[in-house]
Amino acid sequence: MNQKGLANMMLVAVVVIFAALAGYFALLEKSEPAQQQPTPTFSLTSTTTFPPPPAKIQPQPSTSIPGEDQPQIKYQIFQPGLGNKEILNSTYLVKNDILPKEIRFNGIRFFIKKVEIEKLPERGFGAYVTVSYNNQEHKIGFWHPDDPTKSYFLKTNGCSKGKKTYDNVCGGLLAVAVKEWNRGPTAAEKAKGIVNVYYQTRIFLQELDYDFRSGRWNYAKISLGLHEEKQHPQTIN
Repeated sequence: MNQKGLANMMLVAVVVIFAALAGYFALLEKSEPAQQQPTPTFSLTSTTTFPPPPAKIQPQPSTSIPGEDQPQIKYQIFQPGLGNKEILNSTYLVKNDILPKEIRFNGIRFFIKKVEIEKLPERGFGAYVTVSYNNQEHKIGFWHPDDPTKSYFLKTNGCSKGKKTYDNVCGGLLAVAVKEWNRGPTAAEKAKGIVNVYYQTRIFLQELDYDFRSGRWNYAKISLGLHEEKQHPQTIN
């Protein structure tokens, strides 16, 4: 074989080798799996806005007064003229409540155990509630000295004759003292001769809805009140 023929054979062999390699790499690229696309990411910027959360619906306080019957004469003991300064908390007691009933006022815990509303032998009536506080039983309430259905008694407050702003006719007031303290008078109070101001928080029967003629009652309002008493020097008669 001459050199020319040998050179042709070598050229053919090289071409075949390159063709085989090219086919191999092409086949390899087709068999590789497609690369997974990266997951897009999001970032909040100052221009990103969200709708505001829905506003909470506030429950409206009930203005209805408990009781099955129509309201009768109300006997209200809370009057500034009697030294009452502020009502701190209140609850209603109705005649079908199961007793004893637990009450919690501003961290104070007591139980209502019994309700006694009775006409007095001659005239008037007494209204007293037995409560248990600090493992001791106490009575809170008042009595009315006369027939409250008489025309000169106000229908809005059976404890007032209406002749004066704070003309109270209910007596025998009983309350449970919870806390007591004193403070010195201000300059204005000193000018009026006040030497001490006494405070007391007390549990008392604030209001009663009661029909004297039928003897039925609708509710009793039990409250924790703040009593204030501005004291003057004692006088010797």
